[in-house]
Amino acid sequence: FHSLGYRAIATLGNNPKHLSKLLQELQKDYTVVMVPDPDEAGLKYFPKYGDDYVITAKPVDDMSIEELEQYLLF
Repeated sequence: FHSLGYRAIATLGNNPKHLSKLLQELQKDYTVVMVPDPDEAGLKYFPKYGDDYVITAKPVDDMSIEELEQYLLF
């Protein structure tokens, strides 16, 4: 994300409940887009934390910069 000029926070887990207050505060001033891993856990939890999220075909850390860029041009 940083290579493409975006700010990013890694939740380091499939349930970002511990970050929910931070995400709410960030949403006041920024567009927050969540990109969960495309597995059962990611798909289960992330819709609870906002309407803006992108489902990718594979985990972000397995993508090239070009692949990631295509998902972020929504």
